[in-house]
Amino acid sequence: MESSFYHFKALTHILNVNHLRLSSDEFKMILEALQDGNLSEVKENLSSLGKLVARVFKVEPLKAHHYYFIEWGNQAVAVTSSADLLAVLLKASPEQPEIRICTEK
Repeated sequence: MESSFYHFKALTHILNVNHLRLSSDEFKMILEALQDGNLSEVKENLSSLGKLVARVFKVEPLKAHHYYFIEWGNQAVAVTSSADLLAVLLKASPEQPEIRICTEK
């Protein structure tokens, strides 16, 4: 139960911060995949926005004082939250299909 509540809160947070909305079916599909641990299998059936949202959850969660580093083309950005990571993916995705994401170690 605690895990499902965390996934629900995390998913709604990154969508709300970025002023995004998924269809209720797609939201439910992502949420259930997060809870079941099969996000990779479900990803194929998602819209392009749903795939970007799913990608945020495939990246290792941040620990305190860590960053996500996002690289595409000749640009690189460091962000400190999943919501910011999604915002950068939304900006970079249409221009660059090859986007690398890593965390500070």
